[in-house]
Amino acid sequence: MRSFIGAIFVNLLATVPALACVAATVAPRTEAAPPQPYVLPNTQVRFMQSQETGADYQLLIATPPGYRTSGKKYPVVYMLDADYSFALTRNIVQHFVERRKLPEMILVGIAYPGAAEDLDIYKRNRTRDYTPALSAAGATTPTPNVDPERGGAIRFRNFIASEIIPYIATTLPINADRTFIGHSYGGLFGAYVLLTEPELFKRYIIVSPSLWYGNRMIFRVEEQTQARRERDQHIERHAFFAIGSAETRAETGAPMVEELKQFYRKLEARHDPGLTIDLRVYEGENHSSVFPGAVTRGLLEVFPTPQS
Repeated sequence: MRSFIGAIFVNLLATVPALACVAATVAPRTEAAPPQPYVLPNTQVRFMQSQETGADYQLLIATPPGYRTSGKKYPVVYMLDADYSFALTRNIVQHFVERRKLPEMILVGIAYPGAAEDLDIYKRNRTRDYTPALSAAGATTPTPNVDPERGGAIRFRNFIASEIIPYIATTLPINADRTFIGHSYGGLFGAYVLLTEPELFKRYIIVSPSLWYGNRMIFRVEEQTQARRERDQHIERHAFFAIGSAETRAETGAPMVEELKQFYRKLEARHDPGLTIDLRVYEGENHSSVFPGAVTRGLLEVFPTPQS
C-alpha cells in the first residue's frame, strides 16, 4: 500500500512542472505597442472661432452609425458644458436608441479648447457666455457690457443661432428639430433663451438652473417678455426642468429648489398652449449628482418613443 501511495505522490510531483509549462504557454502576451487612448465611436471634433463672441470653441459631435449613407435627416441635440456632458449624453442616447426608446439623433457639445485640462479656462469661458447682462435683463440685442468676464449670453445665443446651427446644417444631414441641454449656469442660459428666443429650440432640458444669478434677474426677464406671449403661443416647445432636493441654501447658497418651482409657476401662469412643461425634483440628489439621471429622464420625456 505504501509503495502504491508513494508512486502516486511521485507522479503528482512530476505533473506539477508540466502544468506550469502549460500555464506558461497560455498566458496572455504583452503587446510591444504602448496603450492607446479610448475614442468614442462615431464622434468627431470641429473647431470654430466665433465672429459674434470673438472666442474659440470646440464642437464635439456624435453621429448615428451609417449617417452618411442612410438618406435620413436627424434631430440635433445641442449641449453646454460639453467637457462633462458630451460623453455621458452620447452613451445615454446610444443605450436608448439601441433599445428603440429614443430616435437616432446627432449630438453637438459646445466646448472650449483647453478647458478639459484647465479648470480656470472652463470657468472663465462658461461664466462669460452663459450669464445674461445685468444691465439689460430682457434685451434681445447686444449692449455694451461693463464686465467682460460675464454677461455675454446674448452674444453667445446669437453665436449658436447664426454660426453653429448654420454650420451644422451645411455639414451634417439634419432636420429642423433642435434640443437644448444645460446645467447650472447652462440651465440659466437655457431659461434665458426659452424666454427671449424660444423658437431657437423645440425641446429644452434644463437642469439645476442658477436662477439666483444677478439677484434673480431671470424673473425680471420673464416679466419683460410678457409681451411675447401671444406670438409664442404659435411656437411648439417642450421644456423639462429638473433639480435635486438637496439644492438648498445650506448647500448652494441659494434656495434653488424653491426658485425653480416659482419660475415653473410663472410659466404655468402664461397658459401658453404651445409650451409643454415638466418639473422633477429628485430626492436626495445635489447640484453635482443630479445631472446624469436628469438628462436621461429629460431625453425620454421630451422625445416621443420611436414607432416600431
